[in-house]
Parts: sequence; structure tokens; C-alpha cells
Amino acid sequence: MEQVILGGYYYVLDRVNTRYNSLSGGYVWATTEADRHQIISTSGVIKKLRVKLSGSPGVGRSYRFTLYINGNPTALTFDIEDLAVSGGDMVNGISVEGGNIVTIQCDPNNNPTARHATWTSVFESSAPKESLLLGGTGSTILNKDVIEFGQISTTVCALKANESLMYQVCPTDGTIKNFYVKLSEDPGIPPDAYRFTIRVNGDDPLNGLVVSIVANSTTGSDLIHNIDVSKGDLLTIKAEPLNSPLAIPKACWGVTFEADIDGESIILGGSDDDLNNSDTEYMTLQSGLYNLRWNDAEIERQQLAQTCTIKKLYIKLSTNPGEAKKYDFTVRIAGSDSNVTAEVYGLLTTGNSGILEDSVNLDEYLDLESDPTGGPILADAYWGLVSYIPPPQSKDLFTKFEAQATVFLKGILITRQSAHIIIKGCCIIKHTATNAVKAVFTVSRSASANLYAKFTTQATADLAGTFIVRHAAAKDLYAKFELAQWEELKGILIARNSSSVALKGISVIRHTATRDFYAKFGSVSTAQLKAFFVVRCCSFEEIAAEFRVTFEGWVMQGINAEVLEVLGIIT
Repeated sequence: MEQVILGGYYYVLDRVNTRYNSLSGGYVWATTEADRHQIISTSGVIKKLRVKLSGSPGVGRSYRFTLYINGNPTALTFDIEDLAVSGGDMVNGISVEGGNIVTIQCDPNNNPTARHATWTSVFESSAPKESLLLGGTGSTILNKDVIEFGQISTTVCALKANESLMYQVCPTDGTIKNFYVKLSEDPGIPPDAYRFTIRVNGDDPLNGLVVSIVANSTTGSDLIHNIDVSKGDLLTIKAEPLNSPLAIPKACWGVTFEADIDGESIILGGSDDDLNNSDTEYMTLQSGLYNLRWNDAEIERQQLAQTCTIKKLYIKLSTNPGEAKKYDFTVRIAGSDSNVTAEVYGLLTTGNSGILEDSVNLDEYLDLESDPTGGPILADAYWGLVSYIPPPQSKDLFTKFEAQATVFLKGILITRQSAHIIIKGCCIIKHTATNAVKAVFTVSRSASANLYAKFTTQATADLAGTFIVRHAAAKDLYAKFELAQWEELKGILIARNSSSVALKGISVIRHTATRDFYAKFGSVSTAQLKAFFVVRCCSFEEIAAEFRVTFEGWVMQGINAEVLEVLGIIT
């Protein structure tokens, strides 16, 4: 599943020195990278990092932006230089896992013109329905004497004793899980500790998500428990000092949101700044600072987005507007009203957009507008919004290999997206006359973000082969399947991501001794195909369990009982 992550804060980039910011949300660009830490809570790939500036760096000047993981630069990097005002890396993807620390770095070159920056990225989770909620205290410290509360999704949150100032609204049904916390320093001397709890509607859920970090450690996690949440629920995080800890560290955290509806991720926001009860004002959608002020200059509250559908805007006010008075809230796309609006009227304190939705394009700005009517009572506002990217469907056809060669062999490989993110498929090669199964290809998704295909083979003495993948236009060689000597066919195919999705391949299978032509496979690949292919001799060994699919899955693809038995699915 893919999630669009919003970022941006109206603060000029440093023209000389390297600075850091959070991946999600954003605040003042920091000198110290640790002051913008956020924690990844589930495995996946961060990709499509993009930045848009308020103006160009100037001729011969540039800003370089780089994704950092665990304090180290990654290959997800690009320059915005000369007269360009935006840029990005749409090719590289960086694999991450739970517990990884993420930031972005900005490095100026040749004293570029001072500009403001907004940014965006995409997180592709390894598991269906999962997305990230990233947060932290930034450069502010915990309280070692009293319990305090903060926003669950933010960049810089100075925790407060009044929990209601920190609410954010869950806009759809789902589950919160995979709770990670990191402190900037050891709490002190045992049993000094800090305990963190995810709260729902002002309560600690029974058997909920709790992380305690005791002295001599700086990290902790709860990967066992989870919390079911519903649309309209109010979310916060609680920080509790235990045994009067000696140290007063900073903290960052991350949790996973698993939506009931695959493809939905959530954007959370809120501010303890009063709404303007006479004039229209604007706010960032994704919280970066817990007390950021509503502003009449929309450009100062915009964040960058990517292609998605927005819907399910939920609003919560700290007090009702008053009889016959109201606040209207509208998600703005590229400086114009979207279809997604919510009204909080009269004596109510909540409102939502119902079934309204709208489309967002690559590099368009998003923000939230508040428009008062009738001089409503001053109130704080908290919100949540769904960003939706359709997940791969369970029966979408990704790849099809067909073989029609000589009168001896025939075969077909159909690769389909299974019910979850793992791509699976099967290639059957049979003797035309006897219908005997000669070889079986099974397909399963690889763990590597850049790995598109890997072939490991153990074939009979009757088969040998080569597999060549070339760019359709440029003919650049992307992969080659090598043949080992003698009767054993062994090899590896690594097809890596290219700038084009137009990849094609030819697989030739020949008899080891006579070199007679047996089969030819033609393929058209897509950017979504990430697979592990295994070719095994059906007569000698059973397909490994991790490459099998259910009996029903094969039947739906028209695979017969003979093949099911070969695959070890039935006996």
C-alpha cells in the first residue's frame, strides 16, 4: 500500500550551512539532525521524495536534498539548481524497517538565493493497509516531574498537562499498532524511566500500546498490543516520568496505522491557537508544530502533496460556535477550494465531509481553510483527513509469459497480484505430445526495493537456458541468466529498476546436449513487478512452501490437479 506524506514549513533555507527537517510535517530547519528525528514503525520503501521551492536557487547555485536513515545519507537524493523551482527523485526507493530513524537533509551550494521549501514523499508498506504516523518533541524536552500529553503525529511538540490541547482526530476506522519510542539520552539511574502510552478519547485503552524506557536504555517498543479506533476518535500520546528520572531527554516516536479499507492512510492535524471568528485563515494539514498559528497568508501554510484522493475530513472544536453560528472548513488544493468541506454549526463541536472527495495531482499544494460565519465563539480546532491511493487489485494481471516453440514444449506463465501485497504466479512447461510436466516456475515478491526479479534454477539434464532483459528502446542490458556447465542448470537473474517501465525479456530454453530449441518466452514488464522466480525440476523436488499459494488460488487461474500435485498443494 502507498501513503502520501506531506511536508513543509514557511521558514527560509540556510544559504551556507547544512540543515535538517522531519520527513512528515516540518518546522524550522535544524542545525542538529537529532532534533528532527521521527521513527519508522513498519517495513516498506520510502520513495518519490520531492521538493518545491518558493523560487529558484539562481544560476550556478543549488540546494541538495537527501533522505537520511539512522543518521546516514541514502541514494534518495537530488539537486534543485539554477533556475529550477522544484525537483525530486522518482527512481530510487529506500528500504526501511521498524525502529529506523528518518530525516531529510538540505545542503546548499554556492550561496543560493534564500527560499522557502515544501516537500513530499511516498511510503510503500510491505504489508497491505499499513501506513506511518510519525512524531516527536523535536528540540523540546520531556517533563521529569509530571505527566504530560502530546500530538501523536507532528514534528515539534512541547508536551502539555492539558491533554485537550493536543487532540488529533482519526478520520476512518482502523487499528494502531507497532509503537516505537526513542529518547535522546538515558533516563538516568535505574529504576529511572519514562513511560509512553497511546491514548484514545482521553483514556488509556485496555491492553493498549505502552512503551517504558528504563535507565541504561534509550529505546523501546510495543509490537504485541494494538488499539482498534473508529472515525471521530481523539488521539494523543502520554509521557509519564517514573521514579523522578535524573535526565530530561527529547523523544521521538512512530506508530503504524492499519486501515480497515486498504489504500487509506491518514493525515492528522490540530492547533491550540484560537480560530479567527471574523476572517478566513489557513493552516497546514499535517501538524508540524502543535501551536502553529492560523494565518491569513495561505502560502505560509501550504504543504506539498502527490497524486492521491482526499476524503473523510473530520473536525473537532474545543467549544461549540454558538447558536446560528458556524465554522466552515475546506481542504484547499493548489490554492483553490476542493470538494472536501466540513461544517461545525450551532451547539455542535464536530463535523465531517461525509462522502465528498477530490483528486490531488503531483506537486500540488494542500492546506486547510477556516471560514467563520456570524461571529462564532473562539475555539481551537483539531482534525483528520484520509489520503487514498488504490491498492493493487487481487486479480490484476501484471505479467504474462507465453511459449509456443517446436512441437515438443509449450507453457504459460500468468503472474497476478494476490489478495495481499505478495505477487505470485506459476509457469508450467509440458511436453506437447505426452503432456508430461517438465518444469514449474513459481513467483513471489522479493524483499528488496530495487530487485525486480531473481531466478535460481535447478533443472534436469534435459534443460539449459539463458534469460536476457533489455530496455525496449535503448537495448541496454539489464539482466542475464547464466548457464552453468554440465547437466545442472543454475543461475541468477537480477533485473533492477530503470527510469523506464518499458522492460522486455526473452527466455530461451535449450536441450543441454543437443542445443535444440525448446521454448521461447516473451514478456512485457511493469514498474510494479518485484518478484522472485524459482525454476525447479518437477521430478526431483517439491516447490518450497513459501512459494505456494492456496488451492483455490490456483484453481481460479485454471491450473489442473497434476500441477497442483507437483507444487505440493495437493497429494
